[in-house]
Formats: sequence, structure tokens, C-alpha cells
Amino acid sequence: MARGGSRDSRETFLLDSLRLRVKPTVPKAPQENAVEFYHRDGAFYWLDSSGVEHSFVTSTTVGGSGLEIQSNLATVLLSAAKLNFAPGFIVTNPSAGLATVSLDSEVTQDLVASMLQDSADLDFTYNDGAGTISALLTASGVTAGTYGGNNQVITIAVAASGRVTSLSSSVLQSIRLGAVGASNANFNIEKARVQTTNATATTIIAFATATGSSYLVKWMTAARRTDISGSAAGFERIFRVKNIGGVITVGSVQSSYTDRDVGVNVSVTTSGTNVLLQVSGIGSQSWDWNAAIEWLEV
Repeated sequence: MARGGSRDSRETFLLDSLRLRVKPTVPKAPQENAVEFYHRDGAFYWLDSSGVEHSFVTSTTVGGSGLEIQSNLATVLLSAAKLNFAPGFIVTNPSAGLATVSLDSEVTQDLVASMLQDSADLDFTYNDGAGTISALLTASGVTAGTYGGNNQVITIAVAASGRVTSLSSSVLQSIRLGAVGASNANFNIEKARVQTTNATATTIIAFATATGSSYLVKWMTAARRTDISGSAAGFERIFRVKNIGGVITVGSVQSSYTDRDVGVNVSVTTSGTNVLLQVSGIGSQSWDWNAAIEWLEV
């Protein structure tokens, strides 16, 4: 549709504006001695007086830069003769007018390698000749090996990055089961070993008490003479402990089981707010002692 125009001396009608419509599917010839322009599917076309459709093609080079816009304003071509390429670019078939431009593989590899930076956890190695990059974890201080077992507890330290930085295992000596919502309602199991070579009372287990808490303790001990074979002993004791204002009191120690071949013995005493479970051997004899206790705390 044309609007606002005038006729010049060459009998050419000058338009102030031209509006292109979307061409219907079935072409229709324009009026005689007229040409119709229209737009369809992102491209421009014109229709001659016979109703034949033609592609509206333009071609221009922008500022001598080698950028050429062609074929319905939809294709951008590069003219190798008019472009200066930086080192590292490869121009293939420049004489054909439609050159292929690609990055040199060596330049690409060097570029990628320069972007990869070592960190505290990763070490990158670039092999220029082979064109490869390898990444290795840096040493974390953890010794390779197998950790844990049926009587061991594993201690793990993890860095902010999520990497394990320390790993160790130790023999499981105690278990503490706590009641939900109560800091002093616990059930504990603990074991220990000691050797004696005289009759002096030796502490095999010491456990701390908390102010305002009460405990029921069950203590089992097995002993065996190791410098010669034949002598052994076994003990079981049950008693109550309370801590009031930092002062602990041990109730009656019940001897629920005692069986021994010779005069070895066990005893219960205190030190500060700690309960000490002690064993006494025989002079000039080697005895191995294995003890386990269970206690309820409330």
C-alpha cells in the first residue's frame, strides 16, 4: 500500500512510504505494468506482471571489512581478501570468496591450558607435545590403607571443600547412649586393660561424674597370671554413686561374684569427682586385667 506521493519529470511515481503485505499462498498477478513486492517466511519477494515470483536479492559489502550480506538479507559471508586475521586463525580456500576460518589447534590448546589454574586440591599438567591436560589430586596427608574393623572407631576430618584431610582408627573402648531431650540420662559401656606386677592398687578405669547426677554401676573384671600359667580370677561388683554439689558419695558395693585362685582383688574409691575402679595383684607376679563397666546416669 502506497501513501502520499508525486510524479517526477520521468513519469516515475515517488512514494512517501511503502507498506509490504504478507503474500498469500496462491500468487496472483498484479495489475498491468505493475510490480508487487511482499514479504513471506522471513524473506522478500517480487511478483512480475505475469504472476511469476522472484526472490528479492541484495548484496553489499560493509565498509570494506569483508562482511557481505546476501540473499534476502539472511546470509552473512566473509571475504578473506578483506579481513585481517590474528595469529592462530587458519583461513582455508580464500580465493573462492567464501573462505573457511578456524582456530589453530595449537593455539586452542594453549588457550585452554592457560585457563586451568592449580588449586590446593588439584594439580594440572599440560603436555604441549601430546596436546593433553591431566588433573591429579594433591596429597591430602591421608595415608593410603584400610581403616576400621569390628572393634574400632574411625575419626574423619573433612575440609570446607568436602575433601577428607585426616583419617584415623582406634580401638573402641566406650559407648555412650543418650536419651532424647535429657543431657544426663545416659547408658554407658566402657572397657580397659592394665597389667600389674605388685600388690599396689592400680586404677584400671576412671570415670567422671557430673554435678546433680546419680549413677548405677556394674563392673566386671577378669584377670590372668601371665609370667606362669595356671592362676586366674573373676569379679563382678554393683554399686551406686551420686554427685551433689560437686561432692560424690559411693553407696554400698555389692559383691555379686568373686572367684579367684590366689589373693588378687578389686576395689572402688574416689578422687575429686571421679570414681576409680582399681585392681591389686601380687608382688613379683605379672597379671593381666581386663575390665568392663556399664552405668546408668540420671
